[in-house]
This record gives sequence, C-alpha cells and structure tokens, in this order.
Amino acid sequence: MAISAPGFAWPARWIPEVTIAGRAPLDARGFAYKYFSPTHAVHLHNYYGRVNIDGVVYELAPGDITFSPAFRPSSYDLPQPGWHWCVHFRPARRRTNLLYFPRRLSLGPRQAHGGQRMERLAELWSRVDPHTPQGRLAQASLAFTFQDFMLWLAEALLSPAARYQGGRHGRSAVQRAATWIAGHFNEPLTIPDLADRLGVSQNYLARLFRRRFGMTMPRYLLTQRLEYARHLLSNTDMAIAHIARQVGLPDPRHFNKQFRRMYGRAPSAIRQIHERHGHRAAGAPVP
Repeated sequence: MAISAPGFAWPARWIPEVTIAGRAPLDARGFAYKYFSPTHAVHLHNYYGRVNIDGVVYELAPGDITFSPAFRPSSYDLPQPGWHWCVHFRPARRRTNLLYFPRRLSLGPRQAHGGQRMERLAELWSRVDPHTPQGRLAQASLAFTFQDFMLWLAEALLSPAARYQGGRHGRSAVQRAATWIAGHFNEPLTIPDLADRLGVSQNYLARLFRRRFGMTMPRYLLTQRLEYARHLLSNTDMAIAHIARQVGLPDPRHFNKQFRRMYGRAPSAIRQIHERHGHRAAGAPVP
C-alpha cells in the first residue's frame, strides 16, 4: 500500500484482511513506549493526549481518528489513562483507485456513529474462527464491514475542512466547544454563551470551528441532536415526541422538519424501516 506522510492511501476496491479489532486500554506518558507493527492500524480515540506517528506529533481529542502505517514507529503521551477502538489490517498490494486520508481527522458530530461501527467490527472479530463455517462467515463479514467503514469515512469526512490541522490554541478552543456541545446538546445552547464560557470571542470561535469541522456551530449542534435522534429511533421503542424532547428539539413540527431536511425521510419512516428489518431493540434506550 502506498504511504506518504502525513497521509494514508487506501485502495477503494480492496477487501482488507483484518488481523485484530477491539477496544484497547492505553496508559502511556512521555512517548516512553514505541509500537512497531507489520500491520496498518486505524484508531478511534476516546482521550486527550498526543501521538507520535513516524516522527510527526499529533494532538488527540475524543472522536479523533488516526492511521498508523505498517513498519513505522508510533508512541503516545496521555495525561491520564484512556482507551481507544482499534483495527489492525495487512497492507494491500493494490495501488490503484486510491483514496488519501490525513493521518489524523476528527469525526466531529459523527463520533457516536463511528464508535458504533468500530464496536461492530470488534464484535465480528470475536466470532472469527477459520475452523468453522460460522467463524469463516464472520471473517468475511469483518473484511467487508471494515471496507464499508473506510468508505464511510471517505464519504463523510474527506473534505478540505477535514484535513485542517489547526493551531494548538485554536484547536483547544474548538475541541472544548465541540466537547461541550457533545455533552449538552439536549440543553438550550446559544453560541454567544458558549463563546463566553470558553473565554474567546464569538467571531473567532465561529471562524475556527467552521475551518475545523466544515460547518457552523449551529449546524454542528443540530447534527448532533439529529444523529442521536436517529440512533434512538433505530434502537428504542421511545415515542417520537419524547425523542424530540430528549435531543433538545421539543417542538414536534420543528423536529420533523429538520429531520426531513437532513435525512430525506420523516422520523416515523426511519422507525418503520428498522421495525421491518428487526433492527430496533425493545426496552430502554441505549446510552
């Protein structure tokens, strides 16, 4: 596979060979330990810190994705222990139809969805067994599911804004804003109040936020709310009106209008699709 720092090349028509997938704890300070693997790795981080990938240091925040190429050293510096999702896979031989990823990118409001996809990969990996038909089926499903994950990343995130690395101070303010929104999207939020809370000007924060995520803060907030609403529609039997209140959009007409604009379907239509395919879990909502 062609690798050129600081990017990562991915053959769009390649079905990868996954060697491990799961949720891994990490306790590393001062770049003390080096990782050196014959496989490539993609990580979805759930902590703040720094990673050194082949001599280049990247700041990390929850929701960041990084790519570590095979046969290149990487090391970490975390202020406190954390964990990440990771998938290791063998290098590809194909060098055509390449997609180019930055070494680090942010999922932004898609963090929860990305986490669900990584969790699915880990679940498939736990069922892989080359000695049984079911285990071989899980292995094949794992490969295609991982390819689907990479293509989803490319479609959702490979824009000029996604490649923006940002200065240290700007990234800190923007990430703190994104973290606050992610944890309080169900509450009444105004951008002036958020800028005041972070101690920066509204215009400065808005400019950096758009450069970092490719959208305005109000759009980011709405996306967070609607992504979680879609998750609840697909995974709970919660009433649609209650879901609207849960995500901070208590006016049913406004909620339906915004949902249709983003997904092209009414909330009830999304629920009916998952009911028909048996994807909706009964009982309490999934956190």
